[in-house]
Amino acid sequence: MLPELKASYPNTAVIMATAVAEANLAIQCMRLGADDYITKPFNLDEVALNVEKTLEKRMLEQQIKGLSATTAAKGGPTDREIRNAISVLSKRWSLPGSQGQVYRGDIRVG
Repeated sequence: MLPELKASYPNTAVIMATAVAEANLAIQCMRLGADDYITKPFNLDEVALNVEKTLEKRMLEQQIKGLSATTAAKGGPTDREIRNAISVLSKRWSLPGSQGQVYRGDIRVG
């Protein structure tokens, strides 16, 4: 279901919720395009925080796309603008133990 959803609505943020607390399932969901993964039972504060973080991440990704389009029209993106955007993402969305690096799929950026 997730691949079809992402194919039909690629700009839609997806937070998977399940009663199964298996790391392999969470990893698989993230690789298939989920933005976050939470397990049941969960409290509303946790859900609200995950939604807020996911929407902010989506907004930052759109800003990066906008910067790339703008600077490409000027003859190419500047390193400074791209590095600043990546730095913001890396500080806000780093995983514990990742030393502030941004991960997208299996590719490490930063």
